[in-house]
Amino acid sequence: MGAYTNYALIVQGLSSLVGQVMAAIVGVFGHIGVTESVAQQQVAYYRNLCLIALVSTVLAGGCFTVMQDFIQLVFGPAYVLADFTVFLIVINLGFTMLRQANLSFAAALGLFWTMRYKSLVEAGVNLGTSLWLITQTDLGINAVLLGNIISNLVVNFWWEPWLVFKHGFQQSAKCPLVKFAAYHVALAGLVGVHYVCHGWLPQMGWLGLIFTGMGSVVGYSVVFILAFSCQIETRDLCKIMWRQMTGRKYLR
Repeated sequence: MGAYTNYALIVQGLSSLVGQVMAAIVGVFGHIGVTESVAQQQVAYYRNLCLIALVSTVLAGGCFTVMQDFIQLVFGPAYVLADFTVFLIVINLGFTMLRQANLSFAAALGLFWTMRYKSLVEAGVNLGTSLWLITQTDLGINAVLLGNIISNLVVNFWWEPWLVFKHGFQQSAKCPLVKFAAYHVALAGLVGVHYVCHGWLPQMGWLGLIFTGMGSVVGYSVVFILAFSCQIETRDLCKIMWRQMTGRKYLR
């Protein structure tokens, strides 16, 4: 648990940063919910979901790239956990951050009352799954991490998008669930491929850590954008980023 605490501090720091950014723009979504049509609200939702998925994938992949070497350089090799445990940590981080899009819109649309039972069900599934895995297996820390991931997928994965679309937009949640599932698969798949190939990478010093981290951010961003380039919200997001960086319109 002492070794895991170092990883938890990094993960909590990243989660808090993303949470603060999303909390700052909840008011924007609330304004859209009051002044714009349902169609425009959905456009904002899908763009936000795409952005959160991109950020979640890049942060999860970047963490998996540099976290082991960072812990070893700062705290020593005795505090380095197994690669599979780190894989579960970053997957749990990525899946948790993916929830921010739905939670932000739920807060902006005032859906707290309709979400009152979800937290109880989530806590029950998480506790029950984690206790069963701890007592029936020898997974140790991995059992708790798997319990978090399973409860997230079993409860939050479908419940939160359904609440936003059913009670917020009064429409079917089939389309957002498909997109939400695709983002989960992409995040887990990209980090999973990296996990398989991670053992081939040599140990890095501080300079190598910096350049590898920057390269992983660029690589994950490019792969994600190419994988979802068929989506309108992905192209819109690229246009917005291009306009912000260059001050010029995006060229097709």
